[in-house]
Amino acid sequence: MQRDIQAAGYIDQGKQLMRAEQYTEAARLFEQASQRPFHQQSTLAIYLAGLASYYAGDLDVATQRFQTIIQEFPRSRYVPDARYHDALINLQFNTRTKRANGLNELLLLARTAQNPRLAEDALNQARQYLFFDARDAWVEDLYQSVTDEDKAIVLEALCYRKINNGAAAEAESFYREFVENGGASTSWLDSLFAASQPVVNRIETNIIKIALFLPLHLDDYRTRYASELPGHTKPWLEFYEGFALAVQRYQQQSNKKIFLKVYDTRRDTAAVRAMLPDLDRLYPDIVVGSVYSAPAQIL
Repeated sequence: MQRDIQAAGYIDQGKQLMRAEQYTEAARLFEQASQRPFHQQSTLAIYLAGLASYYAGDLDVATQRFQTIIQEFPRSRYVPDARYHDALINLQFNTRTKRANGLNELLLLARTAQNPRLAEDALNQARQYLFFDARDAWVEDLYQSVTDEDKAIVLEALCYRKINNGAAAEAESFYREFVENGGASTSWLDSLFAASQPVVNRIETNIIKIALFLPLHLDDYRTRYASELPGHTKPWLEFYEGFALAVQRYQQQSNKKIFLKVYDTRRDTAAVRAMLPDLDRLYPDIVVGSVYSAPAQIL
């Protein structure tokens, strides 16, 4: 198959814009490259168009491009990455079915992806969702129905939540039953329920938990596009992106699992007070924020 020089130029320019975080413009160039007569880099252009749209906050377009790769080019090298980002998008939906599909896809990638980094990223994203984002009842229901291959991962989150909610004995009961039924435990679970130490003192063995408080005001705006957010919100989103990147890089260099939970203070002391019970259950190792004095006094 011949190389399309013009398409290659669009892709190179788009990559430069991606590095400059100009995602909307990058997506436009990748789209132009993908619309050329089928060429050597067509699937790359489609995937990058989806990726740029994803980072630009245009999730509908991103989903369409990822699904094009998955369904129309099932043998493409970009299918696993398209599945990964499509799963992350599904986790953001309000429907239970979409979120379940996203989580199941991440768990499947964690077990089957040939790229070790992708498998690790998928597992970390699944754990982040199970530990902190999903509802307690949903995690418990999932534990009863999940496949044997993924049961231990869901059990980690279930036990973690039970202990943080003051139900350590119930958590240990789930763990003992799982092991007695022949389940393959994890080192994290074994450490959590080590007989020589109380459960509550073992919970943080392999995890660094960070609570990040920022005045994002996200509930005030009905939009899915970053470009439509008001000016006073964007700096804090940029702060979050930089903070999350730093956390990711640190995690790659350490032997710890890092879970980051973001609280939207909305510069509202009442909102922060309402978050305190959840913060107490989380029991973070590090609290970052708030950037205004009144909410900070509460923390």
